[in-house]
Amino acid sequence: MISGRISAVVALTALLSACGSSSNNDLTPRQATAVLNEYFAKNPETSKVLTGMNNIGAQSVSDHWETPDGKFQKALEAAGLVTITPKGKIYNPKNHNQFMYALDVRLTERGKRMVRGNPQIIPAPSTNTWDTVYENAVFCTKQVLKIASTFTNGDTAGASYTFDHGGFTPFYDAFHLTDATDTSGCSGPPQDATASFVRKNGVWNISIQ
Repeated sequence: MISGRISAVVALTALLSACGSSSNNDLTPRQATAVLNEYFAKNPETSKVLTGMNNIGAQSVSDHWETPDGKFQKALEAAGLVTITPKGKIYNPKNHNQFMYALDVRLTERGKRMVRGNPQIIPAPSTNTWDTVYENAVFCTKQVLKIASTFTNGDTAGASYTFDHGGFTPFYDAFHLTDATDTSGCSGPPQDATASFVRKNGVWNISIQ
């Protein structure tokens, strides 16, 4: 009789130990925060910035500098991110009565360090012009503010969290200087989101669907 009670206690202890071991392997808020922030650092928020040819139409360069695009370009130039060279009038080779004013915009070495991925390239429209390029300039990164909850199911897990933006780059600063009232993109308020995780070889990673 005593032997049977001891066996039952041992079995219950083993079951509790197994449950405790499982919970110790659950995704924790601290782990979720670290994995998310690492992912955000590798995948920053970008916005397209024009380089190459900038066709500003029939308006003069001085008038262009007063437009939102012109002010942004001037702020980028002042921050040492681009160089801007006015090209004067670009004539239509087939009809010299038609022309446009153009700028040659180029990333500086400093600017090149703050772009990601492959640029979008629009081929030159004629032999006397050049390609228009839209670079993916880094504006900011997301940062976890808090983890609201986590759940784990074997080697998969999920988390509900709140994030804000930070790590603002000179590209974003130049943009914000030209329109401080803009609340899109990196200027938005903190947001709630969810994320999925998968564990491989004991390490949690973001699960991209």
